[in-house]
Amino acid sequence: MSRDSPHDSLKQCVGITYQCVGYARLWWMKNRSLTFGDVDMAYDILYPTEATDPRTGEIVPLGRSFNGTARHPPERGDLVIYLADREDQEWRAGHVAVVVDVDREQGLVALAEENYDNRPWENPQAFARRIQLFEINGRFTLLDVEPNSRSRADGGRIAGWVYPVH
Repeated sequence: MSRDSPHDSLKQCVGITYQCVGYARLWWMKNRSLTFGDVDMAYDILYPTEATDPRTGEIVPLGRSFNGTARHPPERGDLVIYLADREDQEWRAGHVAVVVDVDREQGLVALAEENYDNRPWENPQAFARRIQLFEINGRFTLLDVEPNSRSRADGGRIAGWVYPVH
């Protein structure tokens, strides 16, 4: 294909291979036909106000829910954004994961992601791991704590989740 081909406008940069931002962007492109703008770090995904359909150029507004005060529970396809921690080398860029299932009855959110803890996925055909979801007085909180656990020495702090507003 030549450099000036009309198909060049359909090309999209996904990101760095085997990194969480590239995984999240590719998941959104394949499953939602959406992509978000350039970001320097994973935690920056919390800030864009719009996404684009790469096929049509249509702009879609993005909503965000802040962890602990959110009135919108996470849903399949939402992007969970982790805060950056400048003092911890492992968390200096934050993290992003894709919600692939929500079980509000059990208080569990299944995540798909790349480059989190380099362990095999808990369920290779469906999700990497599950974290806890709490609803208190109509507000939602995600904790990066595995089911039936009460602590996680190496987990990150979740800022919130981002989703298209239709």
